Amino acid sequence: MAAVGEREFDLVVYGATTYTGHFVSNYILQNYGPSGYNLKWAIAGTNVRRLEKLRGQLLKGVTRDIGETRAEPVVIEVIQVNKSQRPEDFEEMCERAKVIVSTDLGPSSKSGIPLIRACLEKGCDYLNSSPEALWSYKVISEFHEEAMEKNVRIVLACGGFTALADLAVFQLSQQIPRGVKPFYDHYIGPTKASFNARSLAALLYMWEPNFQIDPKLVYKCFRDTRLLNFSSKRTPNKHKDISYPSYSRLLSRWTCPFLMAPLSTRQVHRSDEFNEYGDRFQFNEYIVLESVFTMILYLFFYGFYIGALSFPPTRYFIKKFIVDTKKVPSKNSLSHGSYASCVVVKDSTAVNRFYTCSVSLNKGDVMFKGTAAILSEAGYCLGFNEAESGGVYTPSSCPGLGQSLIDKLNETTNIEFDFEIGEGLTRSQVSERVLSAG
Repeated sequence: MAAVGEREFDLVVYGATTYTGHFVSNYILQNYGPSGYNLKWAIAGTNVRRLEKLRGQLLKGVTRDIGETRAEPVVIEVIQVNKSQRPEDFEEMCERAKVIVSTDLGPSSKSGIPLIRACLEKGCDYLNSSPEALWSYKVISEFHEEAMEKNVRIVLACGGFTALADLAVFQLSQQIPRGVKPFYDHYIGPTKASFNARSLAALLYMWEPNFQIDPKLVYKCFRDTRLLNFSSKRTPNKHKDISYPSYSRLLSRWTCPFLMAPLSTRQVHRSDEFNEYGDRFQFNEYIVLESVFTMILYLFFYGFYIGALSFPPTRYFIKKFIVDTKKVPSKNSLSHGSYASCVVVKDSTAVNRFYTCSVSLNKGDVMFKGTAAILSEAGYCLGFNEAESGGVYTPSSCPGLGQSLIDKLNETTNIEFDFEIGEGLTRSQVSERVLSAG
Protein backbone atom coordinates (compact mmCIF):
# COMPACT_ATOMS: atom_id res chain seq x y z
CA MET A 1 0.00 0.00 0.00
CA ALA A 2 1.39 3.40 -1.02
CA ALA A 3 2.13 5.93 1.71
CA VAL A 4 -0.47 8.69 1.99
CA GLY A 5 1.93 11.33 0.66
CA GLU A 6 2.66 9.20 -2.41
CA ARG A 7 -0.93 8.52 -3.50
CA GLU A 8 -1.94 8.91 -7.15
CA PHE A 9 -4.71 11.40 -6.34
CA ASP A 10 -5.04 14.14 -3.75
CA LEU A 11 -8.81 13.86 -3.98
CA VAL A 12 -11.43 11.56 -5.54
CA VAL A 13 -15.06 12.66 -5.93
CA TYR A 14 -17.14 9.53 -5.35
CA GLY A 15 -20.72 9.78 -6.62
CA ALA A 16 -19.68 12.42 -9.14
CA THR A 17 -22.81 11.97 -11.30
CA THR A 18 -25.21 12.81 -8.46
CA TYR A 19 -26.74 16.20 -7.60
CA THR A 20 -23.91 17.31 -5.37
CA GLY A 21 -21.25 15.44 -7.34
CA HIS A 22 -21.89 17.53 -10.45
CA PHE A 23 -21.40 20.76 -8.54
CA VAL A 24 -18.31 19.53 -6.68
CA SER A 25 -16.68 18.37 -9.94
CA ASN A 26 -17.46 21.68 -11.66
CA TYR A 27 -16.24 23.67 -8.66
CA ILE A 28 -12.91 21.83 -8.52
CA LEU A 29 -12.45 22.26 -12.27
CA GLN A 30 -13.21 26.00 -12.13
CA ASN A 31 -10.95 26.68 -9.17
CA TYR A 32 -8.13 24.13 -9.52
CA GLY A 33 -8.22 23.10 -13.18
CA PRO A 34 -7.98 19.56 -14.60
CA SER A 35 -6.12 16.89 -12.70
CA GLY A 36 -2.44 17.69 -12.38
CA TYR A 37 -2.69 21.48 -12.72
CA ASN A 38 -3.04 22.49 -9.06
CA LEU A 39 -4.69 19.38 -7.67
CA LYS A 40 -4.56 15.70 -8.63
CA TRP A 41 -8.18 14.55 -8.68
CA ALA A 42 -10.55 12.07 -10.30
CA ILE A 43 -14.27 11.33 -10.54
CA ALA A 44 -15.71 7.98 -9.42
CA GLY A 45 -19.05 6.17 -9.32
CA THR A 46 -20.92 3.04 -10.28
CA ASN A 47 -22.25 3.95 -13.74
CA VAL A 48 -19.35 4.29 -16.19
CA ARG A 49 -21.59 5.64 -18.97
CA ARG A 50 -22.72 8.55 -16.80
CA LEU A 51 -19.16 9.14 -15.63
CA GLU A 52 -17.89 9.33 -19.22
CA LYS A 53 -20.71 11.74 -20.08
CA LEU A 54 -19.79 13.95 -17.11
CA ARG A 55 -16.10 13.85 -18.06
CA GLY A 56 -17.01 14.93 -21.59
CA GLN A 57 -19.01 17.88 -20.26
CA LEU A 58 -16.14 18.89 -17.98
CA LEU A 59 -13.52 18.62 -20.75
CA LYS A 60 -15.62 20.80 -23.08
CA GLY A 61 -15.49 23.52 -20.44
CA VAL A 62 -11.73 23.06 -20.09
CA THR A 63 -11.14 23.37 -23.83
CA ARG A 64 -13.22 26.53 -24.00
CA ASP A 65 -11.53 28.09 -20.95
CA ILE A 66 -7.85 27.23 -21.37
CA GLY A 67 -7.56 26.54 -25.13
CA GLU A 68 -4.13 25.24 -26.15
CA THR A 69 -2.10 26.97 -23.46
CA ARG A 70 -0.56 23.73 -22.14
CA ALA A 71 1.35 21.11 -24.04
CA GLU A 72 0.27 18.25 -21.76
CA PRO A 73 -3.03 16.50 -22.55
CA VAL A 74 -6.01 17.51 -20.40
CA VAL A 75 -7.04 14.52 -18.29
CA ILE A 76 -9.88 13.86 -15.85
CA GLU A 77 -9.66 10.21 -14.85
CA VAL A 78 -12.74 8.06 -14.32
CA ILE A 79 -12.84 5.34 -11.64
CA GLN A 80 -15.66 2.80 -11.82
CA VAL A 81 -16.77 1.19 -8.56
CA ASN A 82 -18.95 -1.92 -8.73
CA LYS A 83 -19.97 -1.92 -5.09
CA SER A 84 -22.49 -4.79 -5.43
CA GLN A 85 -20.39 -7.33 -7.35
CA ARG A 86 -16.88 -6.14 -6.47
CA PRO A 87 -16.77 -4.70 -2.92
CA GLU A 88 -12.98 -4.64 -3.19
CA ASP A 89 -13.34 -1.75 -5.70
CA PHE A 90 -13.81 0.55 -2.72
CA GLU A 91 -10.43 -0.47 -1.28
CA GLU A 92 -8.70 -0.15 -4.66
CA MET A 93 -10.10 3.38 -5.04
CA CYS A 94 -9.13 4.39 -1.50
CA GLU A 95 -5.61 3.05 -1.95
CA ARG A 96 -5.10 5.51 -4.82
CA ALA A 97 -6.37 8.62 -2.96
CA LYS A 98 -5.50 10.80 0.00
CA VAL A 99 -9.11 11.97 0.43
CA ILE A 100 -12.48 10.60 -0.69
CA VAL A 101 -15.21 13.24 -1.09
CA SER A 102 -18.40 11.19 -1.00
CA THR A 103 -21.42 12.70 -2.75
CA ASP A 104 -23.15 9.36 -3.29
CA LEU A 105 -26.93 9.13 -3.71
CA GLY A 106 -28.78 9.73 -0.46
CA PRO A 107 -28.92 8.57 2.09
CA SER A 108 -25.30 8.07 3.02
CA SER A 109 -26.26 5.05 5.12
CA LYS A 110 -26.73 2.84 2.04
CA SER A 111 -23.12 2.88 0.78
CA GLY A 112 -21.35 5.00 3.39
CA ILE A 113 -20.48 2.21 5.83
CA PRO A 114 -18.57 0.02 3.31
CA LEU A 115 -16.78 3.08 1.94
CA ILE A 116 -15.72 4.25 5.39
CA ARG A 117 -14.44 0.75 6.17
CA ALA A 118 -12.35 0.87 3.00
CA CYS A 119 -10.98 4.31 3.93
CA LEU A 120 -9.94 3.02 7.34
CA GLU A 121 -8.34 -0.07 5.82
CA LYS A 122 -6.28 2.00 3.34
CA GLY A 123 -5.55 5.05 5.50
CA CYS A 124 -7.62 7.46 3.40
CA ASP A 125 -9.54 10.46 4.80
CA TYR A 126 -13.30 10.66 4.18
CA LEU A 127 -15.65 13.63 3.66
CA ASN A 128 -19.44 13.67 3.46
CA SER A 129 -21.95 16.53 3.49
CA SER A 130 -24.69 14.55 5.22
CA PRO A 131 -25.89 15.95 8.58
CA GLU A 132 -28.21 12.99 9.30
CA ALA A 133 -28.08 12.58 13.07
CA LEU A 134 -28.82 8.85 13.20
CA TRP A 135 -26.32 8.16 10.42
CA SER A 136 -23.71 10.18 12.32
CA TYR A 137 -24.53 8.29 15.53
CA LYS A 138 -23.95 5.00 13.73
CA VAL A 139 -20.63 6.13 12.24
CA ILE A 140 -19.31 7.56 15.53
CA SER A 141 -20.27 4.48 17.55
CA GLU A 142 -18.74 2.06 15.03
CA PHE A 143 -15.67 3.89 13.73
CA HIS A 144 -14.45 6.71 16.00
CA GLU A 145 -12.06 4.62 18.08
CA GLU A 146 -10.71 2.74 15.06
CA ALA A 147 -10.20 6.02 13.18
CA MET A 148 -8.25 7.36 16.16
CA GLU A 149 -6.00 4.28 16.17
CA LYS A 150 -5.37 4.45 12.41
CA ASN A 151 -5.07 8.26 12.26
CA VAL A 152 -7.84 8.59 9.67
CA ARG A 153 -10.11 11.66 9.59
CA ILE A 154 -13.80 11.01 8.95
CA VAL A 155 -15.66 14.31 8.52
CA LEU A 156 -19.47 14.38 8.50
CA ALA A 157 -21.95 17.22 7.88
CA CYS A 158 -19.42 19.05 5.70
CA GLY A 159 -21.87 21.06 3.61
CA GLY A 160 -24.95 23.26 3.42
CA PHE A 161 -26.68 24.93 6.35
CA THR A 162 -25.11 22.67 8.98
CA ALA A 163 -21.48 23.28 8.03
CA LEU A 164 -22.01 27.06 7.88
CA ALA A 165 -23.59 27.07 11.33
CA ASP A 166 -20.80 24.88 12.70
CA LEU A 167 -18.04 27.10 11.30
CA ALA A 168 -19.76 30.31 12.42
CA VAL A 169 -20.03 29.10 16.02
CA PHE A 170 -16.39 28.04 15.95
CA GLN A 171 -15.29 31.41 14.55
CA LEU A 172 -17.30 33.36 17.10
CA SER A 173 -16.06 31.22 19.99
CA GLN A 174 -12.50 32.42 19.28
CA GLN A 175 -13.56 36.02 20.00
CA ILE A 176 -15.67 35.67 23.13
CA PRO A 177 -13.86 36.52 26.39
CA ARG A 178 -13.86 34.20 29.38
CA GLY A 179 -16.77 34.49 31.74
CA VAL A 180 -19.41 34.95 29.03
CA LYS A 181 -22.02 32.19 29.07
CA PRO A 182 -21.79 30.09 25.87
CA PHE A 183 -25.41 30.53 24.81
CA TYR A 184 -25.44 30.80 21.00
CA ASP A 185 -28.50 31.84 18.98
CA HIS A 186 -28.36 31.33 15.22
CA TYR A 187 -30.78 33.54 13.25
CA ILE A 188 -31.38 32.66 9.60
CA GLY A 189 -32.75 35.38 7.36
CA PRO A 190 -34.70 34.98 4.11
CA THR A 191 -33.01 32.23 2.15
CA LYS A 192 -33.48 31.10 -1.45
CA ALA A 193 -32.42 27.46 -1.78
CA SER A 194 -33.33 24.70 -4.21
CA PHE A 195 -35.13 21.53 -3.24
CA ASN A 196 -32.65 18.79 -2.40
CA ALA A 197 -34.14 15.34 -3.01
CA ARG A 198 -31.14 13.68 -1.36
CA SER A 199 -31.93 15.24 2.03
CA LEU A 200 -35.53 14.09 1.84
CA ALA A 201 -34.41 10.59 0.80
CA ALA A 202 -32.16 10.48 3.85
CA LEU A 203 -35.08 11.26 6.17
CA LEU A 204 -37.25 8.63 4.49
CA TYR A 205 -34.54 6.01 4.90
CA MET A 206 -34.67 6.39 8.70
CA TRP A 207 -37.98 4.49 8.67
CA GLU A 208 -36.77 1.59 6.53
CA PRO A 209 -36.04 -1.74 8.31
CA ASN A 210 -32.57 -2.19 6.81
CA PHE A 211 -31.34 0.99 8.49
CA GLN A 212 -31.14 -1.16 11.64
CA ILE A 213 -31.52 1.55 14.26
CA ASP A 214 -33.28 1.06 17.58
CA PRO A 215 -36.68 2.86 17.43
CA LYS A 216 -35.92 4.33 20.87
CA LEU A 217 -32.89 6.04 19.34
CA VAL A 218 -35.14 7.75 16.77
CA TYR A 219 -37.11 9.26 19.65
CA LYS A 220 -33.88 10.24 21.41
CA CYS A 221 -32.64 11.87 18.22
CA PHE A 222 -35.45 14.42 18.40
CA ARG A 223 -35.12 14.98 22.16
CA ASP A 224 -31.40 14.97 22.97
CA THR A 225 -29.29 17.81 21.58
CA ARG A 226 -26.12 16.01 22.74
CA LEU A 227 -26.95 12.76 20.98
CA LEU A 228 -23.55 12.70 19.24
CA ASN A 229 -21.46 13.57 22.31
CA PHE A 230 -20.08 10.18 23.29
CA SER A 231 -17.16 11.01 25.55
CA SER A 232 -17.93 14.37 27.12
CA LYS A 233 -16.70 14.59 30.70
CA ARG A 234 -18.56 17.82 31.38
CA THR A 235 -21.94 17.86 33.09
CA PRO A 236 -24.56 17.40 30.35
CA ASN A 237 -27.02 20.27 30.13
CA LYS A 238 -30.78 19.94 29.97
CA HIS A 239 -31.03 22.13 26.91
CA LYS A 240 -33.74 21.19 24.38
CA ASP A 241 -34.58 22.34 20.88
CA ILE A 242 -36.87 25.30 20.37
CA SER A 243 -40.24 23.80 19.43
CA TYR A 244 -42.59 26.77 19.11
CA PRO A 245 -42.71 30.25 17.53
CA SER A 246 -41.77 33.27 19.60
CA TYR A 247 -41.55 37.02 19.26
CA SER A 248 -37.97 38.25 19.55
CA ARG A 249 -37.68 41.53 21.44
CA LEU A 250 -34.10 41.76 20.23
CA LEU A 251 -35.14 41.75 16.57
CA SER A 252 -38.76 42.95 16.83
CA ARG A 253 -39.66 40.03 14.59
CA TRP A 254 -41.38 36.68 14.85
CA THR A 255 -39.07 33.66 14.86
CA CYS A 256 -39.73 29.94 14.42
CA PRO A 257 -37.64 26.80 14.84
CA PHE A 258 -35.50 26.30 11.72
CA LEU A 259 -36.36 23.21 9.68
CA MET A 260 -32.77 21.92 9.80
CA ALA A 261 -32.30 22.61 13.53
CA PRO A 262 -32.73 18.97 14.68
CA LEU A 263 -29.75 18.11 12.47
CA SER A 264 -27.54 21.18 12.84
CA THR A 265 -27.76 21.40 16.62
CA ARG A 266 -26.54 17.82 17.06
CA GLN A 267 -23.50 18.46 14.85
CA VAL A 268 -22.64 21.76 16.57
CA HIS A 269 -22.84 20.04 19.96
CA ARG A 270 -20.53 17.36 18.56
CA SER A 271 -18.05 20.14 17.79
CA ASP A 272 -18.31 21.27 21.41
CA GLU A 273 -16.96 17.83 22.35
CA PHE A 274 -13.61 18.77 20.77
CA ASN A 275 -13.57 22.59 20.71
CA GLU A 276 -14.83 23.03 24.30
CA TYR A 277 -17.04 26.08 23.87
CA GLY A 278 -17.75 26.25 27.59
CA ASP A 279 -19.74 24.64 30.40
CA ARG A 280 -23.43 24.16 29.65
CA PHE A 281 -23.02 25.19 26.03
CA GLN A 282 -26.32 25.91 24.25
CA PHE A 283 -27.15 26.37 20.59
CA ASN A 284 -30.53 27.28 19.09
CA GLU A 285 -31.52 27.91 15.48
CA TYR A 286 -34.32 30.25 14.40
CA ILE A 287 -35.68 31.42 11.10
CA VAL A 288 -36.58 35.13 11.12
CA LEU A 289 -40.00 35.91 9.60
CA GLU A 290 -41.35 39.20 8.36
CA SER A 291 -44.92 39.01 9.69
CA VAL A 292 -47.51 36.92 11.50
CA PHE A 293 -48.85 35.76 8.13
CA THR A 294 -45.47 34.36 7.02
CA MET A 295 -45.12 32.72 10.43
CA ILE A 296 -48.47 30.94 9.98
CA LEU A 297 -47.49 29.77 6.48
CA TYR A 298 -44.15 28.50 7.76
CA LEU A 299 -45.79 26.62 10.65
CA PHE A 300 -48.29 25.04 8.26
CA PHE A 301 -45.49 23.84 6.00
CA TYR A 302 -43.42 22.65 8.97
CA GLY A 303 -46.35 20.67 10.39
CA PHE A 304 -47.25 19.18 7.01
CA TYR A 305 -43.62 18.24 6.39
CA ILE A 306 -43.23 16.41 9.71
CA GLY A 307 -46.69 14.86 9.49
CA ALA A 308 -46.17 13.52 5.96
CA LEU A 309 -42.97 11.80 7.02
CA SER A 310 -44.67 10.22 10.03
CA PHE A 311 -47.22 8.05 8.16
CA PRO A 312 -46.35 5.11 5.87
CA PRO A 313 -48.85 5.97 3.07
CA THR A 314 -47.57 9.55 2.66
CA ARG A 315 -43.95 8.37 2.94
CA TYR A 316 -44.61 5.91 0.11
CA PHE A 317 -46.19 8.65 -2.03
CA ILE A 318 -43.25 11.01 -1.44
CA LYS A 319 -40.70 8.30 -2.18
CA LYS A 320 -42.54 7.17 -5.33
CA PHE A 321 -43.47 10.48 -6.95
CA ILE A 322 -41.43 13.32 -5.41
CA VAL A 323 -37.97 12.06 -4.53
CA ASP A 324 -35.69 11.64 -7.55
CA THR A 325 -32.06 11.54 -6.41
CA LYS A 326 -30.83 10.70 -9.92
CA LYS A 327 -32.06 13.93 -11.47
CA VAL A 328 -29.26 16.33 -12.41
CA PRO A 329 -30.01 19.99 -11.58
CA SER A 330 -29.70 22.75 -14.14
CA LYS A 331 -26.61 24.92 -14.42
CA ASN A 332 -28.67 27.92 -13.30
CA SER A 333 -28.93 26.37 -9.83
CA LEU A 334 -25.31 27.37 -9.25
CA SER A 335 -26.01 31.08 -9.63
CA HIS A 336 -29.54 31.35 -8.24
CA GLY A 337 -30.32 31.62 -4.56
CA SER A 338 -28.87 33.28 -1.51
CA TYR A 339 -28.19 32.62 2.16
CA ALA A 340 -27.54 34.88 5.11
CA SER A 341 -27.47 34.27 8.85
CA CYS A 342 -26.04 35.64 12.07
CA VAL A 343 -24.89 33.88 15.25
CA VAL A 344 -25.42 35.98 18.38
CA VAL A 345 -24.07 35.59 21.92
CA LYS A 346 -25.19 37.96 24.68
CA ASP A 347 -22.43 39.09 27.03
CA SER A 348 -23.61 37.87 30.44
CA THR A 349 -21.05 40.07 32.19
CA ALA A 350 -22.38 43.40 30.83
CA VAL A 351 -25.66 45.11 30.01
CA ASN A 352 -26.70 45.17 26.33
CA ARG A 353 -23.41 43.88 24.96
CA PHE A 354 -23.41 41.23 22.21
CA TYR A 355 -21.00 39.31 20.03
CA THR A 356 -22.02 38.27 16.52
CA CYS A 357 -20.72 36.40 13.49
CA SER A 358 -22.54 36.85 10.18
CA VAL A 359 -22.32 34.42 7.29
CA SER A 360 -23.54 35.13 3.77
CA LEU A 361 -23.53 33.40 0.42
CA ASN A 362 -24.51 35.69 -2.43
CA LYS A 363 -25.49 34.68 -5.97
CA GLY A 364 -25.50 31.01 -5.15
CA ASP A 365 -27.62 28.20 -3.78
CA VAL A 366 -26.47 27.13 -0.33
CA MET A 367 -27.57 23.51 -0.91
CA PHE A 368 -25.53 23.14 -4.12
CA LYS A 369 -23.01 25.95 -4.68
CA GLY A 370 -22.38 26.31 -0.96
CA THR A 371 -21.99 22.59 -0.36
CA ALA A 372 -19.76 22.22 -3.44
CA ALA A 373 -17.43 24.94 -2.17
CA ILE A 374 -17.27 23.58 1.37
CA LEU A 375 -16.67 19.96 0.33
CA SER A 376 -14.09 20.89 -2.31
CA GLU A 377 -12.10 23.26 -0.11
CA ALA A 378 -12.28 20.84 2.82
CA GLY A 379 -10.94 18.09 0.56
CA TYR A 380 -8.12 20.39 -0.54
CA CYS A 381 -7.24 21.23 3.08
CA LEU A 382 -7.16 17.55 4.12
CA GLY A 383 -5.18 16.57 1.03
CA PHE A 384 -2.39 19.02 1.82
CA ASN A 385 -2.45 18.83 5.63
CA GLU A 386 -1.38 15.53 7.15
CA ALA A 387 -3.49 14.22 10.00
CA GLU A 388 -2.39 15.14 13.51
CA SER A 389 -5.01 12.78 14.92
CA GLY A 390 -7.86 10.66 13.61
CA GLY A 391 -11.51 10.23 14.52
CA VAL A 392 -15.03 11.13 13.45
CA TYR A 393 -15.26 14.92 13.27
CA THR A 394 -17.31 17.91 12.19
CA PRO A 395 -15.84 20.58 9.87
CA SER A 396 -14.88 22.92 12.72
CA SER A 397 -13.38 20.24 14.98
CA CYS A 398 -11.33 18.26 12.44
CA PRO A 399 -7.53 18.72 12.53
CA GLY A 400 -6.56 20.45 9.30
CA LEU A 401 -9.98 22.10 8.85
CA GLY A 402 -11.59 24.60 11.26
CA GLN A 403 -9.85 27.94 10.77
CA SER A 404 -7.99 26.66 7.69
CA LEU A 405 -11.30 25.90 5.99
CA ILE A 406 -12.76 29.28 6.93
CA ASP A 407 -9.69 31.02 5.51
CA LYS A 408 -9.96 29.03 2.27
CA LEU A 409 -13.63 29.92 1.87
CA ASN A 410 -12.91 33.59 2.46
CA GLU A 411 -10.13 33.51 -0.13
CA THR A 412 -12.27 31.91 -2.84
CA THR A 413 -12.72 34.40 -5.65
CA ASN A 414 -15.96 33.19 -7.24
CA ILE A 415 -18.01 32.76 -4.09
CA GLU A 416 -18.76 35.22 -1.32
CA PHE A 417 -18.55 33.78 2.15
CA ASP A 418 -18.40 36.57 4.67
CA PHE A 419 -17.35 35.50 8.15
CA GLU A 420 -17.41 38.82 9.99
CA ILE A 421 -17.05 39.27 13.72
CA GLY A 422 -18.89 42.00 15.60
CA GLU A 423 -17.80 42.52 19.22
CA GLY A 424 -19.34 44.53 22.02
CA LEU A 425 -22.42 45.54 20.03
CA THR A 426 -25.52 47.13 21.51
CA ARG A 427 -29.03 45.67 21.21
CA SER A 428 -30.01 47.99 18.34
CA GLN A 429 -26.76 47.27 16.46
CA VAL A 430 -27.33 43.51 16.78
CA SER A 431 -30.89 43.83 15.51
CA GLU A 432 -29.71 45.86 12.51
CA ARG A 433 -26.93 43.36 11.81
CA VAL A 434 -29.18 40.29 11.94
CA LEU A 435 -31.90 41.84 9.80
CA SER A 436 -29.45 43.25 7.25
CA ALA A 437 -27.89 39.78 6.96
CA GLY A 438 -31.14 38.56 5.53
